Amino acid sequence: MERIRYEVTGRVARIGLGRPEKRNAFNLQMLRELAQAFTDYEDDSEVWCALLYAEGEHFTGGLELNEVGRRWRTGRRSFRTGWWIRWGWGRGAGRSRWWWRCRGTA
Repeated sequence: MERIRYEVTGRVARIGLGRPEKRNAFNLQMLRELAQAFTDYEDDSEVWCALLYAEGEHFTGGLELNEVGRRWRTGRRSFRTGWWIRWGWGRGAGRSRWWWRCRGTA
């Protein structure tokens, strides 16, 4: 993965947004890599929790609309359907629920 960092220390996975030059705005590549990082975490029974963090001054600038917006307007999918449901953001969640809070910069 180029834009999303995934590392495990002990039983904790750290998932990092690594596009600080663009305020960590999500392009299609980052969305696919984030989905893969969540899947890697979910598939590793030795990891008990995951920490989502961002590199740089900003957690995220949201979506990079000139790329992601154009793709979504056409109705073309960029990653497999339903990955967010597996992560506790809808019905049928996997083993984990994601709760996070961000205050200031790290």
